[in-house]
Amino acid sequence: TAVFNDLSQRMDSDLMWITILEPMSGGEAVTQEMSAEGAVSAAPVAGAADAGAAKEQKMIDSLRIVGLYRENARGGDIVVDYLSNLRESPFFDLKERSTTDVLIEAENFTPGSKYAGRWEMRLPLPEAARIPFTK
Repeated sequence: TAVFNDLSQRMDSDLMWITILEPMSGGEAVTQEMSAEGAVSAAPVAGAADAGAAKEQKMIDSLRIVGLYRENARGGDIVVDYLSNLRESPFFDLKERSTTDVLIEAENFTPGSKYAGRWEMRLPLPEAARIPFTK
């Protein structure tokens, strides 16, 4: 819960929110993808050759967060401000990373054309905070 609280408290206003928080390993999601209807996509069926294979241990090395931001006078700049606030977080390894390395998208939209714009970030975890898992 400390990470969730930190992510929330570093938002300057209620103009943005997180819709997806996904653990990543080597740039790939460690969870199954969900469809728009909420159903989990089918996992590949393991063949007989895979039955005796040992599961590979990997590390969760980053979090992918996706969210929306509401129409406001500063537009997508509020997402960049949020990233600046996250740089001070002890939970993420952001101090030496450029904005373009972390901020994947901050959708711009014409005021009045829609309610919210999409944004996405990949937040690397410090070496000591990486979490092992098997898949």
